[in-house]
Amino acid sequence: MTVPAEANTHSNKFRPGLWPAWIALACSLSLTIFAWRYSQASLERQLRLEFDVEVGQVRADIKARIAGYTQTLRGAAALFAASDNVTRTDWRNYIAGLRLERNYPAIAAVAFARLVSDRELDGLISEVRKSGVSDFDMRPPGHRDRYVLNVFAEPYVGLNVKALGYDMWQDTERRETMQRASDAGEAMITRKITLKVDEQSNPVPAFIMYLPVTRQSGSETYGYVLSPFRMPVLMEELSRRTSRGVSLSIYDGTDVGPDSLFYNSDAKDPTAKPRYVHSEPMMVGGRSWTLSFVSRPELEARGNIHHSRQVLIGGLLSSLLLFSFAWSLAGTRNRALRLARDMTRSMRESEARFRVMVDLAPDAIVVHDFDLGRFVEVNAEAEKLFGCDREELLKAWPERFYPPEQFKGVDIMESLKETQLKALAGEQVLFERTVRNARGETHYCEVRLSRLPSTNRRLIRASFIDISERKQAEDEIRNLAFYDPLTKLPNRRLMLDRLRRALTSSARHGSHGALMLFDLDDFKILNDTKGHDAGDRFLVEVASRMESCIREGDTVARLGGDEFVVILEDLDAEALAAMQAEIVAVKIQAALNQPYALDPGYSADECENHSVHCTASIGIALFRDQSLSVDELMKRADTAMYQAKAAGRNTLRFFDPDMQVVVATRATLNADLRVALGAHQFLLLYQPQLDGEAHVTGAEALVHWRHPRRGLIVPADFIRQAEDSGVILPLGNWVLETACRQLLLWSGQAETAHLTMAVNVSARQIRQKDFVEQVLIVLSETAADPGKLRLEVTESLLLHDVEDAIAKMTLLQAEGISFALDDFGTGYSSLAYLKRLPLSQLKIDHSFVRDILIDSNDAAIARTIIDLGHSLGLSVIAEGVETQEQKEFLANMGCHAYQGYLFGRPGPASEVLRGTKPVI
Repeated sequence: MTVPAEANTHSNKFRPGLWPAWIALACSLSLTIFAWRYSQASLERQLRLEFDVEVGQVRADIKARIAGYTQTLRGAAALFAASDNVTRTDWRNYIAGLRLERNYPAIAAVAFARLVSDRELDGLISEVRKSGVSDFDMRPPGHRDRYVLNVFAEPYVGLNVKALGYDMWQDTERRETMQRASDAGEAMITRKITLKVDEQSNPVPAFIMYLPVTRQSGSETYGYVLSPFRMPVLMEELSRRTSRGVSLSIYDGTDVGPDSLFYNSDAKDPTAKPRYVHSEPMMVGGRSWTLSFVSRPELEARGNIHHSRQVLIGGLLSSLLLFSFAWSLAGTRNRALRLARDMTRSMRESEARFRVMVDLAPDAIVVHDFDLGRFVEVNAEAEKLFGCDREELLKAWPERFYPPEQFKGVDIMESLKETQLKALAGEQVLFERTVRNARGETHYCEVRLSRLPSTNRRLIRASFIDISERKQAEDEIRNLAFYDPLTKLPNRRLMLDRLRRALTSSARHGSHGALMLFDLDDFKILNDTKGHDAGDRFLVEVASRMESCIREGDTVARLGGDEFVVILEDLDAEALAAMQAEIVAVKIQAALNQPYALDPGYSADECENHSVHCTASIGIALFRDQSLSVDELMKRADTAMYQAKAAGRNTLRFFDPDMQVVVATRATLNADLRVALGAHQFLLLYQPQLDGEAHVTGAEALVHWRHPRRGLIVPADFIRQAEDSGVILPLGNWVLETACRQLLLWSGQAETAHLTMAVNVSARQIRQKDFVEQVLIVLSETAADPGKLRLEVTESLLLHDVEDAIAKMTLLQAEGISFALDDFGTGYSSLAYLKRLPLSQLKIDHSFVRDILIDSNDAAIARTIIDLGHSLGLSVIAEGVETQEQKEFLANMGCHAYQGYLFGRPGPASEVLRGTKPVI
């Protein structure tokens, strides 16, 4: 029987001897499918890892960005935590130092809003107006129990100026945010808003961050530091740094939709569905943001999608070839070896792809073998960070790149081993460390250690993130807040903190300390004559000299202007402490007294001729515990320093308790002066002036103070303080008006119509711009005869802007008013100006008249004044004449006008002609 050909072929294909070929084909196809699926899975893992790495980097950058901006508000709040008197100038200087446009472009402004109750509102408005904002007022109007008014805003331009006075508490959203900030004591932000400045032009999403402020003297909320942030500007720099593999959207809150969209890094939504999507919440300033990440086509295109197809096609072809070889006895050894080589090549390619994935990571990544003690794997970013190529890094030990000084004496190997063991134990180790690379460059890095899974090796993965710029920004903010930008010394804020610590340490250890306050004498003259640049160089040199004179651990600080402070700690017992403080003060004084060559353009010989000198007045207050507050200690040093100035400058004084009694008395008197004028406690008494024939020619108006507790106070006991406090201005105007009214009453009576009126005028009054107008208004309102009015001025007038004084006196002289120079011979006594002043009379001071009969010097001075007055065509009157002998002596020298107790004490106007009686 013949078998058909088809049946014969079919039987050949499936005869038992060919089953190994079919089995080889099946295995090869299975391996091909496995390899194809593995390559797809490997590509998927690679892309997913790259997506996760970029998501993590963007998330970390957002947190760092927000933290950096929040730090600016903390620095601003530190101003109020360190001082109870932050001025508009302090605020402006701090914000200017931040350089917002360059370092923090997303901040539209930095403002401070004051929290006040209804009863404090008027006081706040008055305070802000006095500080320079004359039109400051609360907006919107209305009565509320509490207000939060914007009082500081920088930069001080545009809508930032118009925003002053705005009450944020009446806004429900802002009020809720401020309440959360006060409750938490941390910075809080509002929901998504549009800033007023953007509403008319280009509205963009924004938010406002509030940080509660407490003052140095209390713990309750004093106000809020706030900044509005434009979200696109805030994220602009981040967008430039973020690779093109990930698209970021930020939503306000947990609801994801167009209304809550805060930021979108892509202008248009992608047309194709993204391969990877990830969303997560992030807490920012007490509000939850939703971060939504999607992959971009750029990331998805990084994977070689054709590779898996090549693997599949190659596998199929290989399977067919293997089947063909197996069909034709392809199971030989050589073909098996070629297959093994192909598999090895595939594994190497897979390893290469893994290395590419690590190299694409933005962080510097190294793998450290704990047992070998060196790196076994690094990426390209690590080569850049450590400044050497891969081969050199793989031979290096980690300790090579750590500067030893940062370990503070601890062995580097031991310190590194301790952190590595924590990582091997499964902990996520995070720390910051300075890295010095092979080129000698230093970078401040955030380091993360984690263990890599391995069966027989202890491997540690370390990632390094360079945070040098962030640390530099933090240091810059700290320096702006606590150090003087000119001299680099601690500023007032840091000095007060160190003084508190010194007081605490003194109480703990029972040691003594000293606070020394230095005030440079005549620094203003140096600034006016040499210029501010020379003044700045001078202050820098003063700071350097003072620092060279103190021990390590003591403090030199600059309070501002030409005032410096030295804090000495760990001194001996009280007497020795005073001696030690005096030695340091004298040493500093000697260093400051050396010449200063402020112009670098002069030669050595010229510097000696053009150098300047400096002296200092020094006040010293000792302390040994916390019985004195910082403020009280500063007041004591200040009081002692002013005593040094009063003693002639260029000297030092220790605080004396008796000195404080005098200061307290002056302070009480100063407070009483401010209410005396409104309470009508002043009265005007008149002392007669006579000619040589004993005829009364006029009177001097002398103001007395009928104090409610101290009784009648004579002018000598309060006029100087009235000038220092500024009360002399309204008081002088009252004296002039009262005297002119009395002059008008005298002119209406025949027996007193000839009398003149002498009124004392202080130099401070004359320096007022409207002094001439004030005098003429008084004369006009009282209808007094200006020809009978004589204004008495003192020689202190010649110390400041004498040309202005001469011009004003000349204008008043043209109206008929005459002038007398009071207390002549006790002050400036410049003959050059004396002949230019429009005077009609010189007045011999009572200090020369008192001892004129027994002191030849006083007699000579009195004679000189009389002769000088006659030579200049001026009349001369002597005050303080108490005896007939003094009058006759003066008459013999040519003086024929007198005033003094011999003729009458100051009394009522009615007693001028009949002799006066003391007022009780």
